[in-house]
Amino acid sequence: MEDHLKNGASRIDKAQKSISIPGREEIIAILNKILEEDFEIDPSILKPEASLRDDLDLDSLDGVDLVVAIEKKFRFRVDEEEARSIRTLNDIYESVDRRLRQIAEEQP
Repeated sequence: MEDHLKNGASRIDKAQKSISIPGREEIIAILNKILEEDFEIDPSILKPEASLRDDLDLDSLDGVDLVVAIEKKFRFRVDEEEARSIRTLNDIYESVDRRLRQIAEEQP
């Protein structure tokens, strides 16, 4: 009987550890909301091809703040080298989507 309980508990533990990753549209909505609320960016200019510097007028300090907001919201660390290579909103969308999928694949 104890073995049966142990096996059941391990199945429950594994189920609780699994994560649900948001779809791309949800990721975009979450990131756009961060930009609108935390950086006061007009939602009408939040287009995938928008340049963070030229179109959204984000400087390097804003970039650091954005990374912190992403890490807090999605609960993962942003790779520093990858963060430096981000130039457009689409780069952010792809980076977050890729990282969330990587985390999901690493789950036992």
